[in-house]
Amino acid sequence: MECEGETAECYVKFFTLINETIDKVAPGEKFNPLAGFMADEAGGIQEGLRRVYGQAVLERIKTCEFHFLQCANRRQRARLHSDKSKEFFTRVTRALLATQTSSAYHAAVTELKDFVAKKPSKDQRGFLITWFQWWDDRRSHVFPAFARKNAPAANLAEVIHSKWKTTGGEHLSLVDAAAEDIKDSLILERQFKGYETDHFVGGSGPSVSSMSSRNYQAQKNRAEKYAKDLIEEDPSDLTSRADALGTFQVNPLSSHRATKP
Repeated sequence: MECEGETAECYVKFFTLINETIDKVAPGEKFNPLAGFMADEAGGIQEGLRRVYGQAVLERIKTCEFHFLQCANRRQRARLHSDKSKEFFTRVTRALLATQTSSAYHAAVTELKDFVAKKPSKDQRGFLITWFQWWDDRRSHVFPAFARKNAPAANLAEVIHSKWKTTGGEHLSLVDAAAEDIKDSLILERQFKGYETDHFVGGSGPSVSSMSSRNYQAQKNRAEKYAKDLIEEDPSDLTSRADALGTFQVNPLSSHRATKP
């Protein structure tokens, strides 16, 4: 969304207008997705959602995993001194997104902390601790071991945002933004019609069948890890999401990513 500032006030206005529009065509209804709200970690949108939907909405926020990887690779990995360290950091950050249970997550965290402990000075690896703590406080939003199970992994709206950015569609006036929205809607409508007549050629991303296969394998892996935890009498995952939710407090002024310590 292009606006003067990504503040709680702007987001309150945005969601209020969306809900008023929906109510005109479907009285009593509002924008309230079943899978929750895909958002980044900017405090403005979180505070805006809370003001419009209430405190409980904070349990339904899901952060785009791509944002986490982007924050890790562009701003932290680049600060490490050796290729070996960078390779390790890439592996462990991806492992955090691959873990399906809290025990596996904490094992990856321990591995990261041990890595930092070998060179703890801030100009070596110490800066990773404050960076990771920022994300760990928000683990119920981003990491699969704690996040909502039925929410998407990535924010698909980024596709449109990227298109607008690369074509100069930033900070548009209301009329120009409306024109862009209508144009995108018409293009999407034609694509749907093409899909219905078997003439639409999709993108190069994973197919529905491959995504289903991935989801099935993820569930299978999660079932095995749940069973292992229960056998070892460590049923921590039964309360891990509730505990993770308890560590997060909205800061309306927070950036959408961990700032450089």
